[in-house]
Amino acid sequence: MAATLRSVGARIANHNEYGAEDEEEEVERIAERGVKVGAHGAQRRGDRVARPRGDRRPRQDQVSKVVTQSNVPVAVSSNKLKQCVRKQPAKVRKCMCLPSNYALVEFPVVWSELRANQQLCDGAIRCARGNVIPVHRAILSAVSPYFKALFTNSLKGGKTEITEVAIDSVPGEIFSLILDYAYTGTCNVHAENVEQLLPLADQFEVLGVVQLCCQFLLQELRPENCLGIFKFARHYFCRDLEKKGRKYIRHHFKRILQESSEFKELTSKELEAILRDDELNVKNEEIVFEAVKTWLEYNVEERRHYLPRLLKCVRYGLMSYNFFANNVLTWKIIKNDELCQQVLNPADQYLKEQQAKQGGGEIGLKNPLAKPRIPYEILFAIGGWSAGSPTNFVETYDTRCSRHFL
Repeated sequence: MAATLRSVGARIANHNEYGAEDEEEEVERIAERGVKVGAHGAQRRGDRVARPRGDRRPRQDQVSKVVTQSNVPVAVSSNKLKQCVRKQPAKVRKCMCLPSNYALVEFPVVWSELRANQQLCDGAIRCARGNVIPVHRAILSAVSPYFKALFTNSLKGGKTEITEVAIDSVPGEIFSLILDYAYTGTCNVHAENVEQLLPLADQFEVLGVVQLCCQFLLQELRPENCLGIFKFARHYFCRDLEKKGRKYIRHHFKRILQESSEFKELTSKELEAILRDDELNVKNEEIVFEAVKTWLEYNVEERRHYLPRLLKCVRYGLMSYNFFANNVLTWKIIKNDELCQQVLNPADQYLKEQQAKQGGGEIGLKNPLAKPRIPYEILFAIGGWSAGSPTNFVETYDTRCSRHFL
């Protein structure tokens, strides 16, 4: 199901990207045809006898659209035609994993009474271990397009409707939670069942349960579990939860490095994406290098060949030369790897030049080695009073790394 949603999203994105270009091309083609026909018509009118004064013609500014007679379009200027054809705004499919209001959907109490008493049941779900759960097909179909298609047999050309569906791989206690939502609009989501419940809700297209699971995971974001929740959200196409998870990782990276066992299980691409992020909230680049070192030393033999690429994620121009010389260059794995030394040579030269200048000199912010990361919080000091007169300076202070910028 998750793969299907991703493919649908890709088709929507392609349509939005190229649809506007096709519309512009169509406008240009119609305008060009109109100009050609207009020129031909003007030539023919030049051969005709002038009409009497009483014969009124419509003014040119009254022509507001293309009119066709006998399949021949009347000439309309390209500029006016573009004004007439309005561009439709691209529709972006919104993520529904984090809704704002559930009160718009009603779940009558009588539904729960009928379920509890097993009255008027017209269907059954056969779960794992032969557990059979009586259901009302209409109520379950209302929250799940998946079961609606199964019960009505719409996938088999509208044949006779079926009343029993077998899902032998699903535990009965987990499916009962989905039924809880179908009859009451809510279900009990907790840490022990969310990992099973969310994939099944996604498979059966029960959007409300997916929303409840994503809300629960958002409330449970912690340094020790945020990486797992972030990857979980990406896999099941919960874009809002993925966005909030990424933001949490940026803002709590140092704690994640210290407290999360999931950090060492990241793939090289996942780690690289985090370390290259301009919004990564770290006080200094020494923390970024320590992250690379911690991840690599967890499994040196299998991860050694990723090191040159990961070293490029560290912005050495923002690092002290003492740390670079005493911790980076002296790391045994780097000393024995020529490719790593080639990666670090420009940084070594840059830091030596900065060290040679008194006070470090000016930092070239356009240099990739010294490009600062976007601050999480920043203070502005605008104007003020200096030497007995007002000033128009704007000074900024990065609270994360305790640095002033003018």
